[in-house]
Amino acid sequence: MNQHQQILIVILVASLALVGYDYQYNHPARQTDVSAQEQANEKLRQDLSTALDAKAKIATLQAEIQKTQALSAELSQQLPKRSEAGALLEQITTTSTTKRMRVDSVTPATVAAKSLGIRLAPSDPVAQVKYEEMELSLEMHTFYRDLGAYLESLEKIPRLIDVDGLQMLAPSKPGPLGIKMRVKTYIYGG
Repeated sequence: MNQHQQILIVILVASLALVGYDYQYNHPARQTDVSAQEQANEKLRQDLSTALDAKAKIATLQAEIQKTQALSAELSQQLPKRSEAGALLEQITTTSTTKRMRVDSVTPATVAAKSLGIRLAPSDPVAQVKYEEMELSLEMHTFYRDLGAYLESLEKIPRLIDVDGLQMLAPSKPGPLGIKMRVKTYIYGG
């Protein structure tokens, strides 16, 4: 063997010894580091997936919020404010489509403070909405067709009005019906 071959063999043996030493003593630590990094990468992938799912839901939630706000605005326009209640009650008692309708009495009840629990989703807390209920008892004489027209005109009022306890009393002789009913409206805010 010549001297070059001997040097190559020594370098080869030394290289194999270093690789073996590295594999025996340093490789387990590197393998542990690689495994830890792979676990960290998997956790980051899961976090990214969760974040992307949440981002996709944001647009839907924003649309639902806007829809809820629009509905809330629409409903709050249907509920009169305290300052509008008098005009609304006058409108209820004077709304008539014919001269054949005679309002005999209007009796206001005490304004009742109420609250309503609202939950938007089963997991949400219950929110209390406070409002006042105003009720009028009306007694009138009119014909059946005119009563239908009166109720239809009440329905056209842009505020929330509830007709409750409608009673029709037959006349003792031909003529208009005796009508008793309660009309409620609801006040929200000032």
